[in-house]
Amino acid sequence: MLRGLGWRIGPLALLFALPLAGCRQGPAPLTGEQGGAQGNDVHGAIVLAVGINNDDTIDAALLEDLNQRVGDLIRSYRTLHPRVHVELQPFPEDRLAGELKRRSRDGLAPDLVMVNGTTARSLSQQGLTRPIRIPDAVADELDPGALARVRQPDGRLIGLPLLLQPQLACYDRRRVKEPPTTLEELLARNGGRMQAGLPIDPINLAWTLGPLGTLDTVKRLADGQPATASDRARMRAWLDWLANAHLQQGIHFLTDQDALVKGLANGRLDWISCRSTQLGRLQLRLGPHLGVTVLPSGPGGPASPITRERLLAFGINSTPTQRRAAESLASFSINPLVQRTITLRDLTSLPVNRKLHLPTGSSRTLETLEAARAQGAVNEAATMPLLHVDAEGTERFRRLISGFLYGEIDAETTSGRLVRALSAQSAP
Repeated sequence: MLRGLGWRIGPLALLFALPLAGCRQGPAPLTGEQGGAQGNDVHGAIVLAVGINNDDTIDAALLEDLNQRVGDLIRSYRTLHPRVHVELQPFPEDRLAGELKRRSRDGLAPDLVMVNGTTARSLSQQGLTRPIRIPDAVADELDPGALARVRQPDGRLIGLPLLLQPQLACYDRRRVKEPPTTLEELLARNGGRMQAGLPIDPINLAWTLGPLGTLDTVKRLADGQPATASDRARMRAWLDWLANAHLQQGIHFLTDQDALVKGLANGRLDWISCRSTQLGRLQLRLGPHLGVTVLPSGPGGPASPITRERLLAFGINSTPTQRRAAESLASFSINPLVQRTITLRDLTSLPVNRKLHLPTGSSRTLETLEAARAQGAVNEAATMPLLHVDAEGTERFRRLISGFLYGEIDAETTSGRLVRALSAQSAP
């Protein structure tokens, strides 16, 4: 049960490290529905379930870093709305759907759920959260890419985007003086001179599609277009690069992002593709030796990383009073000044509110995060289908690519299965 994990606070607890100073009074009703309360009229007790990213492992260091920060956002919000009481209930995201099903049957589902976009989409598809509409004035303030990733065909949103999490490259400055800027350079660092780590999952490996010229094929197939000989050739070329990289002495394909982070933190790896949310853990281990940069380009163009977001999704069992309180807290969280504090305090995410102009010149990390987000935005339409791959599909992808890299499945079979899987994404 969620309540049994009350002391376990996931990575999104970083969000709660906020001072109140400068925040505007009384956030406007989020949905624009009649009857929304403002100011001190907002009241009630709500439950906020915080999803722990499946890529992150709960260990003592993570808990120590996060627990000291939990509750600051809530306390700041309650300074404006003292009659709202918020109970935090952290829970691993891969178990959240089952927990919400049980609680929904009893009418006890959380009022807010803070999760990544993939989990939010799954919860929405299962009817475990309610979609929302937001006023145009609110939408105009938010990152359009984030809104597109969470928008349903009917225009409603599966949740409110909160933070952006770009994908980039992390490395140890002591062993990598100049990080590779191209795939050719990445492969050239073999022979033990640089130990590089890559993940085997569709979302985190998608950055290699752009440099290898495979993005158009992914988009065509996901749009329902039949596979052409050219499409199959591009897919084979991408697989050939993976196979070649796997043969290099210094390239290591690992099953998930957490294994990469541990490898870099423990000194077994020198360079990895990483997610901005992992910078805090790496900083704790590497300190000033942690370097960050954008992912390498290739003959087919720049890297094609997928920026992910954290969302606030809304529960299905809330009373009207709880709905107003939940939406009031959500509106408070996308306030430009609140978002600025979130970003500048930890430098592990970017604000979803685009009215906020960040001082990128003051921080190389912040400048790199912005560059990584821009890098991903170029090919957002092509990589979008990969965001719809569920946990089962991700596991099938891992098994398929692992089997190919270790010679259990030939390239022709692997290419055919990938083409069919991508084509299936377009099926109604």
